Amino acid sequence: MAIRFCPGCGVSLRSGARFCSECGRPAPRGRQVVARDAAERRRAERSTAAVAVAFGGVLVALVLGRFVAVAAGSELLGLAASTLLMLAAAAGACGMLAPGSLRASFASAPERGSDLLLGVPVGLGCLAVAVGYTELLRAGFGGEAEVGEVPVVLAAGAVLVAPFVEEWLFRGALWHVMAELAHPRAALLTTSLLFALAHGLNGGFVLECPHRFLGGLALGWLRLRSGSLLPGIVAHFVWNAAAIGLAEA
Repeated sequence: MAIRFCPGCGVSLRSGARFCSECGRPAPRGRQVVARDAAERRRAERSTAAVAVAFGGVLVALVLGRFVAVAAGSELLGLAASTLLMLAAAAGACGMLAPGSLRASFASAPERGSDLLLGVPVGLGCLAVAVGYTELLRAGFGGEAEVGEVPVVLAAGAVLVAPFVEEWLFRGALWHVMAELAHPRAALLTTSLLFALAHGLNGGFVLECPHRFLGGLALGWLRLRSGSLLPGIVAHFVWNAAAIGLAEA
């Protein structure tokens, strides 16, 4: 027998109940129960398919982007290809959900203005973790850092484009799709892992993935705390801008 839920407050109803014990609304009966069960099942199926398309599409995009980079001998071309494919997969997955899901993936403005300011220390903290991790690797395995002048195109892309594109992709679209099916903490973990893989498949897997995963957790925490992408965009901008400035110093 299907479990019935109150259409008003959502609590489960005992068998045979005619009214909700919490809010007093009439309990759904007969065809209402069947229709609700069918709608919930269709929603779960759409959510599962959207997650498969989103996460499978992103993984395929990362692999194909790496293949393009190797075949064409251009990391920039590979990055552009993987980014476009990931955006297409994420947008398509959002489109598979309820109407308005693509718009909802952009989230809203933070309720607290202080969350925007919080993006600054979070971004600097992400950079500190990245620098500390690379220094530990260098101390453990030896060698000198090979940090040269960063091309203008890459620097501009990292500072002006990446914070918006990557935050919408990982903490916007993929987060929204995942949250339809699981707890927000699951969205936090899975999107942080994909964020790390997106930066680690460029050949620097050991160098990039660990600290990028921690950075993804920090940016996801901002998304979880504020319900908005804006604090994460601020943190991402500060992280990338400070990293470029450090490389140029």
